[in-house]
Amino acid sequence: MEDNFETSAIRIQSERTQFSEHSTPLYLTSSFVFEDSEEMRASFAEEKERNLYSRFSNPNTSEFVNKIVSMEGAEAGYAFATGMSAVF
Repeated sequence: MEDNFETSAIRIQSERTQFSEHSTPLYLTSSFVFEDSEEMRASFAEEKERNLYSRFSNPNTSEFVNKIVSMEGAEAGYAFATGMSAVF
Protein backbone atom coordinates (compact mmCIF):
# COMPACT_ATOMS: atom_id res chain seq x y z
CA MET A 1 0.00 0.00 0.00
CA GLU A 2 1.37 3.36 -0.99
CA ASP A 3 1.44 6.24 1.49
CA ASN A 4 -0.51 9.32 0.57
CA PHE A 5 0.98 12.79 0.29
CA GLU A 6 0.17 13.84 3.87
CA THR A 7 1.62 10.65 5.35
CA SER A 8 4.85 11.06 3.37
CA ALA A 9 5.18 14.65 4.54
CA ILE A 10 5.23 13.45 8.14
CA ARG A 11 7.00 10.09 7.96
CA ILE A 12 10.01 10.91 5.79
CA GLN A 13 12.69 12.24 8.11
CA SER A 14 16.30 11.86 9.17
CA GLU A 15 17.24 8.99 11.41
CA ARG A 16 17.20 9.81 15.10
CA THR A 17 20.47 10.65 16.77
CA GLN A 18 21.74 9.13 20.00
CA PHE A 19 19.46 11.60 21.81
CA SER A 20 16.24 9.93 20.51
CA GLU A 21 14.53 13.19 19.55
CA HIS A 22 10.94 13.09 18.30
CA SER A 23 11.61 15.23 15.25
CA THR A 24 14.70 16.41 13.44
CA PRO A 25 16.60 18.96 15.52
CA LEU A 26 17.46 22.35 14.05
CA TYR A 27 21.13 22.64 13.21
CA LEU A 28 21.89 26.29 13.90
CA THR A 29 25.45 26.41 12.66
CA SER A 30 27.22 28.03 9.75
CA SER A 31 29.96 25.43 9.36
CA PHE A 32 30.89 21.92 10.42
CA VAL A 33 34.03 20.50 12.04
CA PHE A 34 36.47 18.18 10.27
CA GLU A 35 38.66 15.57 11.98
CA ASP A 36 41.74 16.62 10.00
CA SER A 37 42.86 18.41 6.85
CA GLU A 38 42.59 15.24 4.73
CA GLU A 39 38.93 14.82 5.65
CA MET A 40 38.34 18.46 4.75
CA ARG A 41 40.15 18.10 1.42
CA ALA A 42 38.20 14.93 0.50
CA SER A 43 34.91 16.54 1.50
CA PHE A 44 35.44 19.66 -0.60
CA ALA A 45 36.64 17.50 -3.52
CA GLU A 46 33.31 15.61 -3.22
CA GLU A 47 35.16 12.34 -2.57
CA LYS A 48 33.38 12.13 0.77
CA GLU A 49 29.72 13.04 1.24
CA ARG A 50 29.12 15.21 4.30
CA ASN A 51 27.96 18.63 5.41
CA LEU A 52 30.44 21.40 4.68
CA TYR A 53 28.95 24.82 5.14
CA SER A 54 25.37 25.69 6.02
CA ARG A 55 24.67 27.72 2.87
CA PHE A 56 25.84 24.75 0.81
CA SER A 57 24.38 21.82 2.76
CA ASN A 58 23.14 21.02 6.23
CA PRO A 59 20.98 18.28 7.78
CA ASN A 60 17.83 20.43 7.81
CA THR A 61 18.07 21.40 4.14
CA SER A 62 18.90 17.82 3.19
CA GLU A 63 15.84 16.48 4.99
CA PHE A 64 13.62 19.11 3.36
CA VAL A 65 14.94 18.24 -0.11
CA ASN A 66 14.56 14.49 0.51
CA LYS A 67 10.93 14.94 1.60
CA ILE A 68 10.01 17.04 -1.43
CA VAL A 69 11.83 14.70 -3.84
CA SER A 70 10.04 11.69 -2.36
CA MET A 71 6.59 13.29 -2.37
CA GLU A 72 7.02 14.56 -5.94
CA GLY A 73 8.55 11.32 -7.24
CA ALA A 74 11.58 13.24 -8.54
CA GLU A 75 15.13 11.95 -9.01
CA ALA A 76 16.80 14.83 -7.17
CA GLY A 77 16.19 18.34 -5.97
CA TYR A 78 17.67 21.55 -4.60
CA ALA A 79 16.59 23.98 -1.92
CA PHE A 80 17.49 27.66 -2.09
CA ALA A 81 16.72 30.81 -0.18
CA THR A 82 14.54 33.17 -2.19
CA GLY A 83 17.46 35.24 -3.47
CA MET A 84 19.39 32.23 -4.75
CA SER A 85 16.30 30.68 -6.33
CA ALA A 86 15.86 33.84 -8.39
CA VAL A 87 19.47 33.58 -9.61
CA PHE A 88 19.29 29.81 -10.18
